[in-house]
Amino acid sequence: MVSYIRARAESLGVECSGGIAERSERLIIALTAYGLTGLSVDYAMSIGIWSVAILSIITMMQRLMIVYKAVK
Repeated sequence: MVSYIRARAESLGVECSGGIAERSERLIIALTAYGLTGLSVDYAMSIGIWSVAILSIITMMQRLMIVYKAVK
């Protein structure tokens, strides 16, 4: 959803890059959680996935606000 909002905003001519967790940060969190799970760290994957989910929602809301302010 985060990438979709950015693509739709750019199709409207609005620069919509930003947010608390862009693609690279979300990928780093997911890969770190996966790596820690491989090292037998309990609950690493669930904490990582929940972190990515919450940060994605925050980023989505931030981008929606950027587009709303630009179009308004």
